[in-house]
Amino acid sequence: MIIKDLKDCGNKTQHRLKELEMSGIFDTAEIDFLRRKAAALRELQRYVQFGNWTRKASREKYLALFSSKFDYKLIAERFNTTRESLEVFAARQNKRLERAIGEALRLIEQDSIEEGLDCFYARTGEFSAAEFDYRVSELLPKTSQKDSFLVSDCAEEVNVLRSLMKSNVRKRLNSADCGKLSYLEFLLNTEEEAFRQQKAELIRKLRQKDSVT
Repeated sequence: MIIKDLKDCGNKTQHRLKELEMSGIFDTAEIDFLRRKAAALRELQRYVQFGNWTRKASREKYLALFSSKFDYKLIAERFNTTRESLEVFAARQNKRLERAIGEALRLIEQDSIEEGLDCFYARTGEFSAAEFDYRVSELLPKTSQKDSFLVSDCAEEVNVLRSLMKSNVRKRLNSADCGKLSYLEFLLNTEEEAFRQQKAELIRKLRQKDSVT
């Protein structure tokens, strides 16, 4: 069952993180990786709780069933329905959730975090606020090869690093229409039904690989 698999994967990841931290290990490649994995799983968990994979009333009923460890009798009484109807309902919701996050979860479980998140965003139409909330240093790869290169060997990499400088990012922002940028930022963060179609269109455009320059 996909919702149980998600919880188990999250618990396993958090357990390993605590093991390392209790051993006094706070700054290693494994810690960084596990923290990224835990953050990705939290995105999926948030979608299960608040996303549009099913209607709000159905989502609340399904989550109540899961929280009760699938005590069909208890939840059937709470929602004034029959056990048989609830079993059919749960099977239907399981399939909906599997279609939405199943493949993404399997990729993340296999440690393909970025591929899993890409799949999640593509399947659900979600967009991570973390795309605009990060430090550049978090994205730079860590390496122990400190004496393997010369700056003259790194022309392309210097250009990439230059493009990430705050002053250059600010120049690009200043060259755009502030009103339009403000509107686009609003779209990314709004949950208002009236703007759902525009928000979906913006997210599609942001995901287009050939739109990045």
